[in-house]
Amino acid sequence: MALQTLLLFLALFAITVYFFGRFTASRFTTPLSSIADGIRNITSGHYHKRLNFKASYELAQIQDDFNDMAERLERMEKENRELAESKQRMLIDISHDLKTPMTTIKGYIEAMEVGLVDSEERRRQILRMISDKASLMSELIDGIFELSKLDSPDYPFAVEASDLTEFMREIAAEYYEVFEEKKFLFQYDIPEREIIVPFNATWLYRAVSNILSNAIQYNPPGTTVGLKLATRGNGVEIHVSDDGIGIPDAMKA
Repeated sequence: MALQTLLLFLALFAITVYFFGRFTASRFTTPLSSIADGIRNITSGHYHKRLNFKASYELAQIQDDFNDMAERLERMEKENRELAESKQRMLIDISHDLKTPMTTIKGYIEAMEVGLVDSEERRRQILRMISDKASLMSELIDGIFELSKLDSPDYPFAVEASDLTEFMREIAAEYYEVFEEKKFLFQYDIPEREIIVPFNATWLYRAVSNILSNAIQYNPPGTTVGLKLATRGNGVEIHVSDDGIGIPDAMKA
């Protein structure tokens, strides 16, 4: 009887160990297999896929951290794609802008060649206009050259702590008469006090002035354009707005 009881106990123990081992193994192998699949997805560039399994606290924490990492990588990929598309559109725009002065210069030269310029004063005017168009083309080419270097880790992007309010007031003063001439309503809101922040004056001027110039170029007279400088927490915000025709949906994509 004792032997039978012992054998029965050993049999039940073996069965229990077997099923417990299978259960324990499945609790680890299934999550680990999912994690391995997730790593392969990340390696293949499939950042949108997430892990979803039930496991112990430690493995669940790994799952949460992995999903957070995948989300950050997906967001970075989207931002890089949007940046590349933006640069492509910018290059197309600059190429189009280059074509306009080139066509004008060509037309002036042809007019002079065939003798359509019949006075010395008119000739000087045309040469001055050709010079202005050539200067514009030079600036556009410099812009393309600078744009091509933005991805380089060695690109010098020096910043200097300076008064941003004075900087913005200078831009507002520069464009005030332009807006008046074009029958635009220009509203600006710039604090009186100094706001000392580090920034690159050249590139910030290009960014703000390009937006203001586009507002003039693509909107009809009577449009209200706003320029605002505001502090937000430990940083600053520059707002440029208008109530014009807006941006086409195709260009927002």
